[in-house]
Amino acid sequence: MQEDIRPFTKESVDAHKAATLAKLNPSAIRTFIDNNSPPICALSLIFGTMSVVGAFCSGFFEGAYLLSAFFVFTTGLFAWLLFCSLREPAPQFEWSQTDLRSYQEIVPEYVLQTAIDIRREFKDAIFIVEHVASKRRSLEAYDPFLICKYEGEEYYLEVWNEPGFDQKREI
Repeated sequence: MQEDIRPFTKESVDAHKAATLAKLNPSAIRTFIDNNSPPICALSLIFGTMSVVGAFCSGFFEGAYLLSAFFVFTTGLFAWLLFCSLREPAPQFEWSQTDLRSYQEIVPEYVLQTAIDIRREFKDAIFIVEHVASKRRSLEAYDPFLICKYEGEEYYLEVWNEPGFDQKREI
């Protein structure tokens, strides 16, 4: 690569990509808490705990079969509801690569200038934009990278903030 163009390290790229996906694909527990009011979550936890304790204690009383069955049923119901609400959803977003010429979003001038500068020196270089894509809905580009592929290696050269980037380098 050119002397004045320095690619990002693999570690910094991996960290940025993981953080971006973590923001876009929240965990199931975080989604459950965000989508349900805290009192409902607290009541579910209290009633679930009471059901477990009640099922355990009802076995110590004679003739408490009906009560025991109720607590076991309630415990099972709460366990099933908790399982259904906390299942890890399938990731909705993933990183995808698109050839620079086919990329549909606006690319900042400084990113294009980097590609032009490298192309002058390395005619066989291939330029790719790596961006977050959604499996289920359209998504405006989200912090894409410019990648140069040359002689079997990938070099992450630029990243810009989307949406609404300023026409200046961030890093």
